[in-house]
Amino acid sequence: MKSRVLIFSLVVMGMFFSASSFDISFSAPAQWMTLRDGEVVVRFHADTSMLPDNQVVFSLHNHTENSERRLSTKTVTVDGYTGEYTIGTVEDAFIGGSQWLVIQWRVPGTDFKGTLGPLGIADLERIGSERIAGAKRFENELSDSEIMAAFGDDHFITVGGVKVALGWNDRSLFVAYDKHNSAGELQLAFDLKCGKSAFLSWADRFLVYNAEKESVSGVHYRRKIRDEKVEYAERSWGQGIITSSGENILLVSIPWDEMGVIAFQERVIGLAAFSFDQNGAAKINLPSSALKYAPGTWGDFILEK
Repeated sequence: MKSRVLIFSLVVMGMFFSASSFDISFSAPAQWMTLRDGEVVVRFHADTSMLPDNQVVFSLHNHTENSERRLSTKTVTVDGYTGEYTIGTVEDAFIGGSQWLVIQWRVPGTDFKGTLGPLGIADLERIGSERIAGAKRFENELSDSEIMAAFGDDHFITVGGVKVALGWNDRSLFVAYDKHNSAGELQLAFDLKCGKSAFLSWADRFLVYNAEKESVSGVHYRRKIRDEKVEYAERSWGQGIITSSGENILLVSIPWDEMGVIAFQERVIGLAAFSFDQNGAAKINLPSSALKYAPGTWGDFILEK
């Protein structure tokens, strides 16, 4: 498996994979790439003098944690040193998170072969996006108690057993939790660049709130391929997060530089919410179709004027 990963890393960097005087390099698709429609295209350079019959065979596969399904096979004939070929079309509007595509390639009559992936699809025209909330604008000079007092009932949304509201100023993002009308756990997921990617990345952030403990923690995930499967390893995040407890509200302040974001009016940030009951069982996702490891399925919120 290590040799396969190494070969792939060379391929996606646009370098040559060389063996026994055979040279081929792929410029697309790249590892973890999100396609915006179902057309799967490969681009590569090859030394055709070492390519028997000038042919390369491609097969496209759909993977989950427990299964693999071949979607299509195509043999292409290379008529020059470079080639761009559509090797298959996928009907799904979204593939990502814990589901992914892999391209397998081989040169007939030789032992040369390899893989490209994982790849995902997020057809934004078909899956759309849901505006979950607006973040109320606050003046920079306001204290935490003044910010808590400024949140009205109309600013809160209820997800599962938790009531939550968003606000912001030039320094921080504020997340307000209604302490007396909340139960269970709520995970808020932030796609800070609103990239709508098929796979979770290191830059995506989760804020985890436990209503019973009145505790907040931050996590993000390192994605990797192990044993030919996509995995997401949880890591802690948010040393700069500050909490302030009022009579009715727990206010969480997250500095923008902690999130790696420059805040400005009407900026749109990807957002999803995942709720769990007091026993840890999943309850409601917002949007309803949101998948935890797939930001392309999340909604968004806006920094209001």
